[in-house]
Amino acid sequence: MDLIGHLAVIEEAGVKTGAELWGEDAVVAMLPNLAHCHQWAYESLWDAHRHTDSSKERTIQAHMICDWVIHYGPMWTPVRERIGWAYQEMPKAVARLDEFMDRMVDVGWAHGEPRSRDNRTHLERDFGHTVVECALDLALADQYATGERFTSVRSEFAKLIDGEHAMKLIRELFDESGGYTKEPPSRLLKTAQSYGRWARQVRNPTEFAALTLLERYDLDESDPAIGYVLEFLESIARQFDTGKTQRMVDDIVERIANPELCIISGLGGPPEALAVSRVIGDRSTSTR
Repeated sequence: MDLIGHLAVIEEAGVKTGAELWGEDAVVAMLPNLAHCHQWAYESLWDAHRHTDSSKERTIQAHMICDWVIHYGPMWTPVRERIGWAYQEMPKAVARLDEFMDRMVDVGWAHGEPRSRDNRTHLERDFGHTVVECALDLALADQYATGERFTSVRSEFAKLIDGEHAMKLIRELFDESGGYTKEPPSRLLKTAQSYGRWARQVRNPTEFAALTLLERYDLDESDPAIGYVLEFLESIARQFDTGKTQRMVDDIVERIANPELCIISGLGGPPEALAVSRVIGDRSTSTR
């Protein structure tokens, strides 16, 4: 899921609701993406409900439970298996990867050839799961991110354009939670300021997902490019198995609302370093 999707399931689970979630806590919820700290978040926050009353850690934990379920399914497995909803649905997007990239190159929205930046296997996996997650956000945005909520989210994320403010906020969240990242400050700053720039640019909540996809492949963020991406994502979303998608969302909400279910089902967190390394992913910049 992208920005709106994460906030939607957190609210549905009752961890945070209303103005509280769609205001300052929206940035807290997105810390794993902003600070590229999935390694720490997977390793340290699975059992946060056991030893802390911190609402911020609980909010970050909710983000990570969402990430786990959508990629690897509702059950914890010591060895990461790409069997979750995102990998089941991603063939729909992979089949249209070249159509999408050809359009970006032909119209002049690409800064070079996006497909030359990665090997084909990893590109297909990365593009596939990213597209279906962004497409999922479109439906959730219409339901959850309307009116004052959208205005509030924009306001909070727009503050991140101020690099000094953004880095201070990330440091404070790390200090409070014990979090860390292996990425350099320059990357954190770039990501935070991208969110800040998007918040000032978007006219409706679905555009956050479009901009996520455009930045991932260093594509133009012009209005025509955003419009094309939204059309592309909508066409992917129409192909989703509705029943399967709803069950996946229900699984996420249920486990965020009741983290104890993670332990009951075996989703209690990596029991050893090997499991953590598998969760982190094949590349240092990817947890999926």
